[in-house]
Amino acid sequence: MIGNRATVLIVDDEAMVRDLYRVALEHAGYQVIEAPDGQAGLEVVSTAKPDIVLLDVRMPKMNGIEMLRKLKESDTAHEVPVVMLSNFDEPS
Repeated sequence: MIGNRATVLIVDDEAMVRDLYRVALEHAGYQVIEAPDGQAGLEVVSTAKPDIVLLDVRMPKMNGIEMLRKLKESDTAHEVPVVMLSNFDEPS
């Protein structure tokens, strides 16, 4: 938490999606930090200590499932709440 504002980490490979969440969350009074993939997200979690992570499922380098697994195995970040997100749409 930075000051008295909760910090939200948004991990998504789509910049437009991160921007959409960031604007809404900042408007609601949250401190927002971003990462473009799971690998970068893990680095941010270790340095910024967010209060919650919004995590996309499908991403390059390291997908959300793999990042979640690594977070839960971590001695320092295993209690950080994670909300899994997906904007994946396929007709089938």
